[in-house]
Amino acid sequence: MEEKKKRYSRDQRIRQLREFYEEHGHSRVPTHGTHKSLGKWCANLRREQLTDEQVEILNSLNFVWSQRDLVWYQRLEEYKIYNTLPPENKQDVKKWAYHQREQKDKGLLSRGRLKDLNDAGFRWDRGVTNFLCLAMSYPKNCRGKSLENIYEMTQKGVLEPIDGRDGARLRALEEKYNCRVYSLSMQNGTAYDSTRHIGGDFSNHRFLENTLWGSDCVCGAPKFKQFHLGDYKRDFEVTNGYITSQHGVIFLPFNRYTFQSVVDNIGTLRDYFVISFLQRDQLHTHALWEATKKIPPETMTTILGKESDQEEQYCKLSYYELKGSTNPGYPGRDIFHKIGNVDNVRMMRLTVLRKFHDDYKPDDALHYNNIDFGVQVGGFTFNS
Repeated sequence: MEEKKKRYSRDQRIRQLREFYEEHGHSRVPTHGTHKSLGKWCANLRREQLTDEQVEILNSLNFVWSQRDLVWYQRLEEYKIYNTLPPENKQDVKKWAYHQREQKDKGLLSRGRLKDLNDAGFRWDRGVTNFLCLAMSYPKNCRGKSLENIYEMTQKGVLEPIDGRDGARLRALEEKYNCRVYSLSMQNGTAYDSTRHIGGDFSNHRFLENTLWGSDCVCGAPKFKQFHLGDYKRDFEVTNGYITSQHGVIFLPFNRYTFQSVVDNIGTLRDYFVISFLQRDQLHTHALWEATKKIPPETMTTILGKESDQEEQYCKLSYYELKGSTNPGYPGRDIFHKIGNVDNVRMMRLTVLRKFHDDYKPDDALHYNNIDFGVQVGGFTFNS
C-alpha cells in the first residue's frame, strides 16, 4: 500500500522556509532534490491568496514573487555549479550568461542583480582574450578599421580581395568578441601587420615547439603559451569520458590537406592537444564562423570574392578523395573510418591539454574526476 504524503499547514511550510533561508541565505527553494516538496509548495504559493501578515513574513525572507525573477536566480545557481550540469542545461546557462553581459554593456542590469552576479564570481570578460586564426593574414591597412572601410578599400583596389576578405573576417571577430586577433600563414611581407601576423607553417612538426609553446615573444605579441586557457576550476567540461574546454582551442578546416597534416604530425600534436571533430550543427561554437555572419552574403560574394558558406565548399573530406591521395596502409584511412557521421564533419578541434594551465598541479587528479584524457593525455577522440 502506497504511503500517504504528509500534509503541512501553511504556517508549518513558512517555518520550513524560514529554516531553509537561515541555512542557505535565500528562499529560492529548488523544485528537485532534497527540498523538492517545499520548492513545489513555494511555486504554488505565488498563485494563492495570502494574508498581509504572511506576505510580510515572506518578504522578510526575501521571497521571490516573480516567476521571471525566480528563473533568473535558478540560472544563477546553475552558473555556480556549471561543471556538474548535464549538457542540455549548460547550453541554457551559456545563453543566460551571454545575456547578462549584453544587459550590463547596455546599462540595463539592476544594481541588485549586478551585486548578485559579482558575489557569485561571474565572469564579465566572456572568457576570451585572444584568437589565433590559422591560414589567414592580418593586412596592415585593416587594423582598427570598420567593416565598411574594409569593403571600400577592397572595391577601390587598395586591398586585394583575399586580403580584404581576411581583414573583414578578422575585424568582425574583434568587434563581436572585443578581443585581439592574430593571424598565422605562410604569407610574409610589408602588406601584413607585423604586430598581429605570424609567418609560419602549421604542418611543420617543429612549429608547435618553436612557435606556439616557446617562451619568447613573436611579432610584439605574447607567445601562445601565455594565451588564455580559462578559469582553472570553472572553464572545463567532462564530455564522453574526457576533459575539454572552450578555451585554448584551435579549429582547422576538415579538408584533405589539414587532415593529413594532423595525421602526419600526430606524434607531436598528441603531446599538446585532444583532437575532436566538429559537426555542421556545432559550428556556432566556432567564433570566426559566428563572426563572419556580420558580413552580408552579397558583400562577401561581390566585393570579397567568396561565397558565404565557405565551410560547405572548403571544409569537407570524402574517403574517395583521401584514398586517391594516399597509399594503402596510410594510418589516416583507419582514423577516417572511426569518425562518426563523417559526412557532416566541417572542422577539427584541437583543445589544449589542461596540464598546460598555469594553475595545474600533477596531484590535482580528483579535480578532474581522475580522468587523464584531456588533462595529461592527448590524441584523437571520436566522441563529439
